[in-house]
Amino acid sequence: MDDSKMQSPKYSKDYEKILDRWVVEVLLADSNIDEKSTVFEDFQDQEPSPFSTARAAPIPRRLNRSWRHSILGGLRKLIPEHPFTFPRFRRQKRILYGPVSLGPGTTPLQPPSPPQPILPPQPITPSDDYEDPYTFAILKLYQDNLIIRACLGDYKPSILRYLDEDRVPIHPIHLNTILVYACQRGHLDIVELLLSQNGEKGHRHYSSINLDACDYVNDSRGTTPLVAACLRSQKDIVQALLKSGVGVNVPNGRGKTALMTACEHGYQDIVSLLLLQPGIDVNARSFKGRTALIAAAKRCQWKTTGLLLDSVENLELDAADTTGKTALIWACIMRQLGIISLLLDHGTRVDASDNSGTTGLLWACKLNWGDVVSLLLERGADVNATDFEGRTGLMQSSIRGYISIMRLLLQSPGIEIEKKDDNSWTAFFYACATRPSTWRQETIEVLIEAGADVNAKDWYGRTALMWCLSARRDREGSIKYLAGLEAVDINSPDYGGTTPFIRACQKGKRSLISCLTIREDLDFNAVDASGKTALMYAVDLHSTLNHLSILGLLIMGKKFDLNIQDNQGKTALMYSCNRQHFITKLFFDHGDSGIDVNLKDAEGKTALIWACSNGDWSTRAWSAREVLRKEDVDINVRDKHGKTALMYAKEQNQTMVVELLKGWGALDNDEVVSVQEQSEHRMGSWTSGMRMVLRRRRRGD
Repeated sequence: MDDSKMQSPKYSKDYEKILDRWVVEVLLADSNIDEKSTVFEDFQDQEPSPFSTARAAPIPRRLNRSWRHSILGGLRKLIPEHPFTFPRFRRQKRILYGPVSLGPGTTPLQPPSPPQPILPPQPITPSDDYEDPYTFAILKLYQDNLIIRACLGDYKPSILRYLDEDRVPIHPIHLNTILVYACQRGHLDIVELLLSQNGEKGHRHYSSINLDACDYVNDSRGTTPLVAACLRSQKDIVQALLKSGVGVNVPNGRGKTALMTACEHGYQDIVSLLLLQPGIDVNARSFKGRTALIAAAKRCQWKTTGLLLDSVENLELDAADTTGKTALIWACIMRQLGIISLLLDHGTRVDASDNSGTTGLLWACKLNWGDVVSLLLERGADVNATDFEGRTGLMQSSIRGYISIMRLLLQSPGIEIEKKDDNSWTAFFYACATRPSTWRQETIEVLIEAGADVNAKDWYGRTALMWCLSARRDREGSIKYLAGLEAVDINSPDYGGTTPFIRACQKGKRSLISCLTIREDLDFNAVDASGKTALMYAVDLHSTLNHLSILGLLIMGKKFDLNIQDNQGKTALMYSCNRQHFITKLFFDHGDSGIDVNLKDAEGKTALIWACSNGDWSTRAWSAREVLRKEDVDINVRDKHGKTALMYAKEQNQTMVVELLKGWGALDNDEVVSVQEQSEHRMGSWTSGMRMVLRRRRRGD
């Protein structure tokens, strides 16, 4: 505050003393405190004002004991002696919902426009309009919200709002009006006093400006007096408000009416009272789209639900909130059998669905409410109803392993056990695809006993076994169980030609491969759309020491045809020549003796050419050595480009491989010799050639 106002004769220390004295008088009005004079003397001639933090503490300490006994008396004493006209202040907040209908035959009530602030957001000082010290004092207290709390008996140390050195009041956060506070706390005498003074000519007080539009009086959260009274089950106050003519359908800040509030809290007497009011809208909706019936069902209030159903004729039974849930769906979610029976007895649609297409039966299957499922099925619920993803209740229970729910559904006549969802999955798929933490073998057994097709396929042609092998997380329990079932087609390919065995070899997990190899009808030589076998994938994708046991398991079984060529003409031996040399060694040590090393791929390359043209020098030398051990190998064969293995080795400066090939009879010109002559030459130079290779390897060439 500037110095000019502080020096004005209208603003002097006298006003501060009057204000301080008036506060003490109001606080102690009609009380029996013996220390009144002592308290009053504590606040005389004090600098700074007693509203400072240093001097405010004594009032709460001395008055806290008998404060509630002095509230109403002080209020009654204040009103007749000081009839003030209060300006509309910016903190009075009104909710604008648009026109409100008060019933048939009445004119819709238009909500008032937001009040314009008259008092600036700065300290109030005496002026020509407020020269009376008591008017100035009340306005000062109005900013500090003292009267509101004083009228309600909610006295706390924080009731005195401190002022800073510029005397700017610190406003409270929650700006409840007197009437709303009184309705919340059940002060019927204060409510009746405020309502009786409303509208009297020539006698206006603090609350009269609010009661001019009583329907829209609210706190910062939008709570109206009627809703506040219903929230705290204040029946007498509700009767007083209804008698004064407040709007029974006026919502609070969340769009809830008094009827919704009473229904969701189970206040039957208040619900009965509100239903008798003319023009009450029993189907009004909150901001979340919930009616009084939905609110009662969601809060498990079966008595108020029954009261609404029995007392209201035009009640919308199938009304849905913003999520699409009806009262029946909420009752199913909350497992309220009594409410479900009441709603169904009054004609509620049993198969109503929410925004996701989920019906009450589907919700019960999700939540494992067996009693709700049984009741709904008895009342005619569609056992094959689906949500927007095409999932049935049987699928929902199979996902979660709810055995009892599954048995209830499977016993229902008309159940479609092979019904597919949008991904073409059946309930059997979901039972097998359950996460390892919730997987139960009994879930699969229940469906198999009911006749589920264990070889059903999805959109990609995958069976349940195939999907389990393709999943990111291992479904080893399902894989072991399904692989042991004779009814499961172990060789069923998907639409890409991939069989379960090929998929297991692609993943490279020994336990999965072992589960499948125990089947006698397993086709080891099945090929996919690219012509590759399971062995080719195992060699090409997992040719490291960590997967050597897998390759040994496959090759030593001697059930593979090692001469099968894929769409590019490559054999498993050619793939091994591109990898580590010990893979190639496995083929010749434990593989079929009928392996053909002279087979050519689409480019005319043999296994020897692949061994000499790929990998590092060590891999090339040792892989070439393993291939050369085969007696009928054609060392000088040319590919489509006219190149031999020796030419590839020279192009890449692989001296060690070049010397090895020359030692085994490789020709350096266009001369062509027979395979028999090459074999005789190789046998004579075997020892010298290998010694040369080992010597160069020790030197690091």
